[in-house]
Amino acid sequence: VKSDALGVEIEFPGKAEFTEANGDDGGKFWTYAVKSQAAAYDLTIWDLPKADVAAVGVPQILDNVRAGTLASLSAKLRTETKIEMNGYEARDVTADVMGMVWRGRSVIAENRLYQLVAIVSKSAEKSPDTERYFASFKLLPLGAHNSKAAK
Repeated sequence: VKSDALGVEIEFPGKAEFTEANGDDGGKFWTYAVKSQAAAYDLTIWDLPKADVAAVGVPQILDNVRAGTLASLSAKLRTETKIEMNGYEARDVTADVMGMVWRGRSVIAENRLYQLVAIVSKSAEKSPDTERYFASFKLLPLGAHNSKAAK
């Protein structure tokens, strides 16, 4: 999947379904997802209010994303690593949830939050599909971003 409008390129292990919706806060979000009985791969992209990003700060937003996700899933944090993508702060998080492994990467580029997730069996945690999925995630130049999503 490549979307210049959303500023992202990624390779899913299967055909991804695309949805666009409005959030409770009135902002838009976009999701690409591949789901099976054995695994789920999901990329969700939110446009955050610029004022909120400036007021709260990227590190705190990333902390809030991790904490909120783990709480909503009743997941147990295994690891969290601070990383950087294209000069933007990001986090890689691994957690145990319902006998499965939740792997996530969150990055904020300008006021756009990207959350890449894989929920897989423990045996598939480092599978070629999962590793390729995370390795293929790329942010495109910010000049390509605009407010209209494209599949």
